[in-house]
Amino acid sequence: MSVGNDEPTAAYPDLPIPAFHFRNVPARLSQPRVPAAAVTASTVVAVASLGMASPWQQVCANAAAVLGILAGASVLARSAADRRQHSLERSWLATQTEALRQHAFEALRCTVRGRHYDLASAADVRDLRDQSGDEPAAVSFAYLAGGRVPSIGEVHRRLRDVTFVTGAAAQGRAFVRFPQARYLPRPRRGGWPARRTSWALDGPVLVSVAHVA
Repeated sequence: MSVGNDEPTAAYPDLPIPAFHFRNVPARLSQPRVPAAAVTASTVVAVASLGMASPWQQVCANAAAVLGILAGASVLARSAADRRQHSLERSWLATQTEALRQHAFEALRCTVRGRHYDLASAADVRDLRDQSGDEPAAVSFAYLAGGRVPSIGEVHRRLRDVTFVTGAAAQGRAFVRFPQARYLPRPRRGGWPARRTSWALDGPVLVSVAHVA
């Protein structure tokens, strides 16, 4: 099975979404988390200080204040990181979506009423074009899952939504594009931010074929 002309490793559903990190800050420190222990400790120390005699009361109060400041700083840092991650994700998904819409996959076949039509065959494409646009059709195409594993995808449309562009492929080859496809963040357990994508191959299907006799 071929995977098309100049198949980029990025043209598959399950892309990893890059994580934002502050410049010159290690990645593990760029997504700060609010330490629950710091919040709890701040409260416990503050309450405990009320029953202490001076000077320990002041010492504990100061410690509680420091812990509170650290927890507050962590909240602010996390909020800033979340905003940057959201902005990065939105921009990155837009870029990947545009690349997906321009990408040509190897078109394998079109199935109508259980019959497989070879999209690289001029005679089969002619037969498809002569059929009613109301017919349900399934268009199969090749891609590299994970950028490495040859896989077959399939989209379902009415034939009227499958446009055959003649003269746009070499003899014996056919390619398919999805000009309204989109990359979406895939929901994950634990909520946002998403770590990987899914794709939605919506809208019309453009099949580039050789000249149809």
